[in-house]
Amino acid sequence: MEERSDAQLVAAYLKGEEAAFTALVNRHLKAVYGFVLRRSGDRATAEDVSQEAFVKAWRNLRRFDRKKKFLTWILAIANNSLLDSLKKKKPVPFTYLESEDGGTDFADTLRDESPLPPELFERKDLAEAVNRAMARLAPEQEETVRLYHQGGLTFSEISQVMGKGLDTVKTRYYRALAKLRQILTGKGG
Repeated sequence: MEERSDAQLVAAYLKGEEAAFTALVNRHLKAVYGFVLRRSGDRATAEDVSQEAFVKAWRNLRRFDRKKKFLTWILAIANNSLLDSLKKKKPVPFTYLESEDGGTDFADTLRDESPLPPELFERKDLAEAVNRAMARLAPEQEETVRLYHQGGLTFSEISQVMGKGLDTVKTRYYRALAKLRQILTGKGG
């Protein structure tokens, strides 16, 4: 099964080969879980949403456009499932975000928006610095950079996964690169 492409596994499952869908889950579970975990910051949510995404994919596999990447499709399902999950959660009033002395600490909890040059992913010695810098990006920027570099998705595919316009995705990416460059060179951020 491992040597078969995603499209071949989908086709096999649709012809009745149950193990083909299991192979798809095994192949993409780590990527989906990591995607949801980075977006939610919560392991329990990531587990629940990842499971829900694969159940939805299983139920709707006949509707999957086999001309597209399965990973793009399942990440889009996971993203939508996460957004639905977050909408159901009770919002935190801003009064809970104030410090003891009445000042607001909320701004201190936000990540800095920072970009990352593609060549930094190739250097193992910079991996730690890159990860620290990535953590300082806005969550949407960090996810865009990770999907592009680590997920191997195109901007168009990232646009589909995140449910955002192509120009928005490109803008996030290039702003993220600029911010990462500032952070990693010590010229700001």
